[in-house]
Amino acid sequence: MNGYKNQINAIQQSLSSWGGQRILITKEENGDLDQTILNLERVEMDENHFIDDYTPDHSIQLVGNGQTVFEHGNMPLPYQSYDIPIENIYKVSADQGRILIRTDRGTYTITTI
Repeated sequence: MNGYKNQINAIQQSLSSWGGQRILITKEENGDLDQTILNLERVEMDENHFIDDYTPDHSIQLVGNGQTVFEHGNMPLPYQSYDIPIENIYKVSADQGRILIRTDRGTYTITTI
C-alpha cells in the first residue's frame, strides 16, 4: 500500500507543478490510441462509490478546458476534466516534461506542449 501511495504522490506532485500549462494526454488501451489536449488548471483526486464496472473507484482528475484530437479535427471535451483511473497502477515514471502511468486499463503518457 505504501508503494501505491508513493506512486500517487509522485503523479500528483508532477502534474500539480504543470498547472496553467497546456498538456497532451495520450491513452493507449486495447490497441486504440486516443489523444487529448488540455489546458491544465488543477489536479484533484476523485473517489467514487458507484457499483459498476465502468466507473473507477479512484481516479486522478485533470481539470481544465480541453479537446479530443481526431484525424480530421478536434472536438471539445464533454466535461472540463479528464479522469485517469488509478486502482491498479503497474508503473509510474516522471521527469521534467513527461509522465507515464501504466494501469490495468491502459497506458497514459502526459507531456507538456
